[in-house]
Amino acid sequence: MRVLCLHGMGTNSQIFETQTALLKASLNAELNTECEFVYVDGEIESEPRNGVEKYYDGPFLSYYDWDSAESIHTAYQLINELIEEQGPFDGIMGFSQGGSLAASFLLHHSTTYPSQPVELLFRFAIIICSGNPFDARGPTTRRYHPNEDMERIPIPTGHIVGRKDDEYPGQLLLHRLCDSRRATLYDHGGGHEIPRDPLVVKRMSDAICRTIDQASVL
Repeated sequence: MRVLCLHGMGTNSQIFETQTALLKASLNAELNTECEFVYVDGEIESEPRNGVEKYYDGPFLSYYDWDSAESIHTAYQLINELIEEQGPFDGIMGFSQGGSLAASFLLHHSTTYPSQPVELLFRFAIIICSGNPFDARGPTTRRYHPNEDMERIPIPTGHIVGRKDDEYPGQLLLHRLCDSRRATLYDHGGGHEIPRDPLVVKRMSDAICRTIDQASVL
């Protein structure tokens, strides 16, 4: 099983790999297989986020500028190029901006190419501490909202959220923009982070495995 991994804003792929090391180990043990996680850098140099520079070296990168539709479409193109050059992938996983990008990409593909099932690109998505995604089909960007938009992400999704996170309300909105029958939610109770407590890691892994099982990947 292969998973494309997108880091948070103002970090990089190596940082995300370190942040998810315990989670990957737990997933491999629970799934009884060696999953391949493909970590990819954003292309925009950014300021480091949340004091990350105290613990990790740069460069500090992002995938897009929040208020630029053109920038978001460039990030979509990056994902399409990765699928073409390094795919196929079974799933996509993102933290913070990376998760919002993953969700935005999936919704964009569903609405722009309705005759091309999203499942041909990714069969599941794991979204960690990410706010509700962007609609960049017009000249300016806007946030998708489940009360205003009919679109839903059709593939199984696993949502890791934190009730102390400033983005928590947006994380719940993103969850509602997915197929309610196949959207698994786990609240780790913390802030904007990927927890490393062994019990919490196990519960995150359980939620992700339920998502993978719904996608019938293994």
